[in-house]
Amino acid sequence: MFERTRKKPTKLTDDWFKKNGMSNKSISPSDKQVFSVRKVVYPLAFFILFIHLVVYGMFLPLGGQSSEMEALIEIAVEPDDLMKRIDVVEQDVADLKRMLHAKGGSPARSQAQSQSQSKAIMIIAVYPSTIDRIGAIWSQLECFSHNYEKIVIVSLGGDLQMNENLDRLMNEISSEMPEIASKIETRVFAQNDRRDTGLWCDYLIKGDILQKGLDGKYLGGSAGVFDNFLLINDSVMAVEKSNELLDTLHAKQLSMVSLNFWNENTVEKVPFWVESVARVFSLEGIQIYADEVCSKLDYIQWRKDCPDLMEKNLWPNLVRLKKCIVRKTEVEIASLYPPSKVIGLYPGEVPENLKMNLRFFRSPSWTSHFTFWAYTLREKMQFPALKVTNEAFLNFVIKKRPRDIRTCTLRMGKGILGIIAGISESADTDELYDCEIFPYNYRCHLKSRF
Repeated sequence: MFERTRKKPTKLTDDWFKKNGMSNKSISPSDKQVFSVRKVVYPLAFFILFIHLVVYGMFLPLGGQSSEMEALIEIAVEPDDLMKRIDVVEQDVADLKRMLHAKGGSPARSQAQSQSQSKAIMIIAVYPSTIDRIGAIWSQLECFSHNYEKIVIVSLGGDLQMNENLDRLMNEISSEMPEIASKIETRVFAQNDRRDTGLWCDYLIKGDILQKGLDGKYLGGSAGVFDNFLLINDSVMAVEKSNELLDTLHAKQLSMVSLNFWNENTVEKVPFWVESVARVFSLEGIQIYADEVCSKLDYIQWRKDCPDLMEKNLWPNLVRLKKCIVRKTEVEIASLYPPSKVIGLYPGEVPENLKMNLRFFRSPSWTSHFTFWAYTLREKMQFPALKVTNEAFLNFVIKKRPRDIRTCTLRMGKGILGIIAGISESADTDELYDCEIFPYNYRCHLKSRF
């Protein structure tokens, strides 16, 4: 019905130049060609830009930006401010926590740059003999493990009950968290008296994860595909999802990051102490750890390495040996690295004004002081963990803050009750235990959810 006519392109005639106040003679042939090209290219460019804006405006509001993209955008917009917040981590733990939990732009919550450039392994030293330790292992897998390509659970051999508990736990993990179970390897090593450090070192060295260099040292050697290493044990329960250790290691380019630190450990006379409950290492950091700790672990002698313990006449020799092992494998570890390469994320020492608070638990450490843990670490700093080795303390937390126990055990199935029943004494019927007493309150807490 309608015939669409195509407008002929304008020719650069004498009349056109006169109309535009120009002289045809003053324009070279090449310039004429440029004029012709511009008359076509400029409108085309504006048309493409218009289409781009229309499409971008139509689709962006529909899907929105992912949290990862929001993180990258915010970091790009305010890099100076972000780096300033990162730089104060050693002096102000609260500032670091605000940085890691910043809405949409937190390195601790995003998985953008650091995870794409490195591979991390999580090594958990376990003694699955009690209910609280079973719960701690589960919580770590549910809330701490997502950014690790491989998870290794290392335990001691020789205890049939613990081996059975671990096998049943792995079956339950496979059922309820199959995506995590697919990354897990379990390893059992011979009995030793070297605590968690012995299990970590056994896997790092005997498991052929670390290889020595030509000079006979691990520093400068290889570590296969992994360049970040989390060493953690089952004495700590996750109470919220977190990847702070690994992200801080990347953000600050550190050798080691610990969950807790003590500015001054006066008993051991060491100026800076980072606790061993959860520490993540860079490749260089774990190689130094292997050279200075793992390689010397079998040769620690308290009389030679900790001569001041001679004064503890009432202590049995085994106690003094364990004390010396703790000192050499935990308390003095920070001194193996340059001060700028080691940090702790949260204070471990209770302030003086709270240490003598008898209403709750009197302790110099966060591990057994409810007021400090609940109202300073958890409420103000969103501390992601809970120590489970003090039964009375854990019992109090379960009563006063059950939500903290629940957060990272949401995926537990009813099968976990069978494991707990096998561990608990007199756990055949409900009438045989008191839900107000640990560890039965832990079981009652789980049953109430199912």
